[in-house]
Amino acid sequence: MPRKKKKIKYKPITFKLSDRQKKSLEAYCRRNNTTVNKYIKSAIKEALKDGRKPSYSIPQVSKGQMDLEDLIEQVTRENGNGPDLKLPFPDDLADK
Repeated sequence: MPRKKKKIKYKPITFKLSDRQKKSLEAYCRRNNTTVNKYIKSAIKEALKDGRKPSYSIPQVSKGQMDLEDLIEQVTRENGNGPDLKLPFPDDLADK
């Protein structure tokens, strides 16, 4: 007796697009003779194939890399400015 195929379960996913993004997506699909659903499913399938990490992952910071605040401190010291010199950061500007 042949085995029954396992029924595929689908789950709905929702997300929001701006009006401009929606119009662009629909225009792209019309030009390429496809539907929005087929395009999104193919894009997801392409992104998930091979099981690799996405190429847009955050690069790892090496141990020798300086923090931006450390760099600012070092430059101020090298220029002969004392520790009392404070550069205006956006948070400091908002208080004024």
